[in-house]
Amino acid sequence: MIEIPLSIDKILKGDKDTNDKIIYQNDNFIVLEDKKHSKDSYHYTAWALKDIRSLIEIDINIINQLNQIKQILIDKKFIDESTKIFFHFPPNIWRLHLHFVQENHKFLADEYEVHYFNEIFNNIKINSNYYLENVMIKCKL
Repeated sequence: MIEIPLSIDKILKGDKDTNDKIIYQNDNFIVLEDKKHSKDSYHYTAWALKDIRSLIEIDINIINQLNQIKQILIDKKFIDESTKIFFHFPPNIWRLHLHFVQENHKFLADEYEVHYFNEIFNNIKINSNYYLENVMIKCKL
């Protein structure tokens, strides 16, 4: 079982007290207002409902699902085309989650830890095992 913080665990399990943070949900992902979200700079995260640990366990099916979520968030005007969309690797929390942040977002992570969604999408289309084979080298682990 994957260790995740209690607050995220409650949301993923459908705790009624957390419903106000849910932006969108389907059978595989739940999109939440991140704790770093503010009136000045939005920050949303899409969390895998299944036990997917990180970027190295994704495939084209997961990427396509996340791409659909991206489009839904654009259509609902939560985000726009200039939104930065990325994964961290290594992640702080070992449960697959994708960040959606405003263009003015200040990154606290090292540059090599930020993997942008469009780049990931292209790499997975070319080689379905790209991140399993390459991410450890890129992250200097």
